[in-house]
Amino acid sequence: MNINNLREKSEALTPETGQSWKDLSKKQRLNLLSELTSEIYSNQFKFIEARDDGHVYLSLINDIPINDRSAYLLDLELYLKKNLDQGITIWVIPAADKSSLRKLRGIEVKL
Repeated sequence: MNINNLREKSEALTPETGQSWKDLSKKQRLNLLSELTSEIYSNQFKFIEARDDGHVYLSLINDIPINDRSAYLLDLELYLKKNLDQGITIWVIPAADKSSLRKLRGIEVKL
């Protein structure tokens, strides 16, 4: 891939959400997301927030191996874009630091 192709992709406009998505309340958006993903992606994550601009925030319930996580999340986002709205973008809320060694040394990681 040459530099011109990368530049074109980086300057592409981000799709915006449609009016039907914007007209839904936050609770309706969350319910719709949960219903759509319950069978395929059961018990892997929980939707926390769904904004009218398409930003959908979720937290992971079960640990997904780090080498599989990016592909899993990209597949989920593509699925939501195809089935709900092209303007949806998913964001994962960071989990708390689980390192007992850092806790013993008094190092705190602020999120």
